[in-house]
Amino acid sequence: MSQVAGDDLMSKLLKSCLVFCFCLLSDGADAQTDSNNEFRDDFVGKSLNPAWQVSGEDRDRWALLDGDHLLIISGKEGANKFVFTPTTPKDYSIEISVSAELRGHSTNANRVYLGVEQDNDNGIYIGIGPSYNEYISFTKVVKKDASKVVADLDKLPSEFKLKIVRKDVQFEALYDIGNGWISMGKQFFIGLKGKPLFGAFNQGSVADAGVHINYFQLTPETTP
Repeated sequence: MSQVAGDDLMSKLLKSCLVFCFCLLSDGADAQTDSNNEFRDDFVGKSLNPAWQVSGEDRDRWALLDGDHLLIISGKEGANKFVFTPTTPKDYSIEISVSAELRGHSTNANRVYLGVEQDNDNGIYIGIGPSYNEYISFTKVVKKDASKVVADLDKLPSEFKLKIVRKDVQFEALYDIGNGWISMGKQFFIGLKGKPLFGAFNQGSVADAGVHINYFQLTPETTP
């Protein structure tokens, strides 16, 4: 075999090896890639963004109203959980803006919540809606065992925002009823592998409420 032919063969083998190694590295990188991009959904259009999976779906109780804003008719707890399915960064904040006419008192009430949920028995949530003195509640559920912080309001707002900021194992919950963000404090949850989600439901026997989700936003958080 000539020196030139040998060189050509060696060059092809090296190229094949490099391509194979690149493919292996690419597959590994894709499997571990975290999204570091901001995500915002204003719910404009005729179909739901593919980022969402509706858990416990009751299709008759939610709709994209006139192609603008997501309308959830409050109903059974656990139905129509809007779960954000893409990969999230390690640290992030999630926020929803809501327009609603919530009604009720004590245990008969409509509620709206935003959370990070691993399963039905484990999660972090901030919710709003009248229930005794728990107009605003920041709840951690670990293996069905719930601990919560609550706050009272003079009256229920018809416009409000809910937010959860995650930094590693620390979660801070905040709400805004028109006067800027107010913190409900921080709770710690080691090993929570849940996904962001939101929804609305009836607590007890109370008339349905229409809950407009004006937008959902996820923003990566950077540690100084």
